[in-house]
Amino acid sequence: MKISIIIYGLVISVLVALVLDLFVRREGYLQGVEMSITDRYYTFREPTRKEEPRIVILGIEEEDITRSDIGYPLFDKQLADALKKLVSLKPKAIGVDLYRDLPVPITSNFTPSIAEYFTKEKTILDEVLVQNKNIICITKLGDKDHPTIKPPPAIKDSIDFGGQVSCNDISVDTVDNLIRRGMLFQDDMDGNTFYSFTLQLAVQLLGQEFISQPDENDPALLQLGKAMLRPFEGNEGPYSNHPGGGFTYLLDNLGPKEFKTFTFSQFKDGEITENDIKDKLVLLGATAESLHDYSATPYNMKEPGIEIHAQMLDQLLRMVELGDEPIKTYSKSTESALIFVFALLGVALAISGRSVLLLVLSSLVLVFGLIGGSVLLFVKYNTWIPVLPMLLSLLGSAMVALFYLFFTEGKEKKMMRGMFGPMVGPSVLKFMEENPESVGLTGARKTATILFSDVAGFTTISEKLSASDLSAVLNVYLTPMTNIIMNYNGMIDKYEGDAIMANFGVPVWDPDEAESHAWKCCHSAIEQMEKLEELNKGVLKTDYDLTLGVRFGINSGEVSAGNMGSDQRFQYTVMGDTVNQAARFEPGCKIFGVSIMIGGTTYDLAKEKIEARFLGLLRAKGKESSVRVYELLAKKGELPDDKMKLVAKFEEAWETYSHKDFTKAKSMFDGCLAIDPNDEPSKIFANQCVEFTKSPPPEKWSGEWIQLTK
Repeated sequence: MKISIIIYGLVISVLVALVLDLFVRREGYLQGVEMSITDRYYTFREPTRKEEPRIVILGIEEEDITRSDIGYPLFDKQLADALKKLVSLKPKAIGVDLYRDLPVPITSNFTPSIAEYFTKEKTILDEVLVQNKNIICITKLGDKDHPTIKPPPAIKDSIDFGGQVSCNDISVDTVDNLIRRGMLFQDDMDGNTFYSFTLQLAVQLLGQEFISQPDENDPALLQLGKAMLRPFEGNEGPYSNHPGGGFTYLLDNLGPKEFKTFTFSQFKDGEITENDIKDKLVLLGATAESLHDYSATPYNMKEPGIEIHAQMLDQLLRMVELGDEPIKTYSKSTESALIFVFALLGVALAISGRSVLLLVLSSLVLVFGLIGGSVLLFVKYNTWIPVLPMLLSLLGSAMVALFYLFFTEGKEKKMMRGMFGPMVGPSVLKFMEENPESVGLTGARKTATILFSDVAGFTTISEKLSASDLSAVLNVYLTPMTNIIMNYNGMIDKYEGDAIMANFGVPVWDPDEAESHAWKCCHSAIEQMEKLEELNKGVLKTDYDLTLGVRFGINSGEVSAGNMGSDQRFQYTVMGDTVNQAARFEPGCKIFGVSIMIGGTTYDLAKEKIEARFLGLLRAKGKESSVRVYELLAKKGELPDDKMKLVAKFEEAWETYSHKDFTKAKSMFDGCLAIDPNDEPSKIFANQCVEFTKSPPPEKWSGEWIQLTK
């Protein structure tokens, strides 16, 4: 993989993570959706304690407010009588979720009876509240948008921890106006601390010792029995810059729990006994929908306020007694790191080079794995992770990376296709398009095998043909030859009329078969000769009355491969002494009377796959050293027995020839001709023995043949 892609991948990951985290998530654009996902996650959880029998709800229902002897609001004497009756049933505490900042007389005709009211009814309610310290009443602290509602005047100063006055303010999420947070305490606008309705009730049940400050250096940390708790600060979990206010905490929203509930009519009619109330927390409040004392929660858009307080009280008791802490969240920096990691995964997925099917399957595995993992963390380990930003980061970075690759690699593929499309086979072209870095267009030293082929006497042949026939003959010949070369992953370097230059081992080659370019080139030459014989007997003979002869020169070694040419026009090709030698081998075939000549390096690399005859040593004019050359005869195991016998005798004869025993060598070459009278190399060497008998070679001669022309 190219370093540039890795760098671009990192850049894409950083940019996607930054944009998503800083400019989308932290600005609150995902807040509502993240909250809804979290609400859904709570439905997968089971509460550690499914029932809380110590909480009893005494609700004022529709049937109560329509009764002439009850009605609504309860006037002060009614409420006082009800509280005295409840106290007689020995509850741990009574929580009154009804405002009593102003008197509620027995009649709305205030003027004639006001003096009597203040001396009788008001005094009765005040006495009940003052005499029973386990009756908890409410006040509303309010804010700039909501007015303050004061507590009952008789107990207005009992605001301390464990006192009778509590605030029933409930924190509402501004995103969707749902209640997802409970409260322990809050300061009013004068700086006085008021404890929540649920906390004051819990104190009545459990005493004051369950709450403490475990670390003097960390005043925000509270210990509630077995649970540790920090105040909500506006950025926990799915929240982004949400206003806090007071010591609030995340509710676990385990759904509406079925508490033991009675109507006020049942209470009035004496259907509630001491067994129903004794040592329990009784919450008295309105539950009739027509009274509009309800709020929206994730599980009920019209949840009565008294039931919401019961849910909060239940969670508070579970925190103290069972250690059920609110959902844990990571710091924003840790969440940012998680988002970045998934951005990296998305980019890695996009640049991995997988097929579309594998890419889709891998994406689905990651997506469902992340969702499943987040549910597992939430349900089993009480831990929340930003699953939506992580998913968006994964998919977003993958899409950005795919678009980048589409446009950049699309250009590279188009360039590869334009440069190599006519030169290599489909499988090689596909590999080059998918791995452009493996081509090395800027130039590289590589080991390769080079093939040159040329039709013998084609100039004379072309003079006898019309232009259209000449073109047709070339197509008939070059098309199958090209296909054979490409079938062996060879690259057509160039055509020069009837001549072909092909490269094996460049621009790309299978590293697991690093030296196979030699035998594949040889096999392609053998198959080309077989195809030529078929053409000579077929279309060339019948349509054009032609018989073509072709010579091949093949050599292996190190070459310089890359784009060669000018700034405006260039071509991928190879250069070097290996190429020059292969080019000399093709006309060198005429020296020995053979069709395919290969160099010694090619033979060494391919000998396990080919049958060949050692022809001798060939030295090009102007060169100091000679090279071994061979005649390529057949694929391994396909040479006839008589031909193998001929090859063995010929090579023995050449050894004698190289030691200057030309008379004996002549006799041995004649023996080769006895096997095959038409064997051209034997004829040529036999004649050369005669010549050397008359005019011996130089003293330092050791069998080499000097090639006078290219």
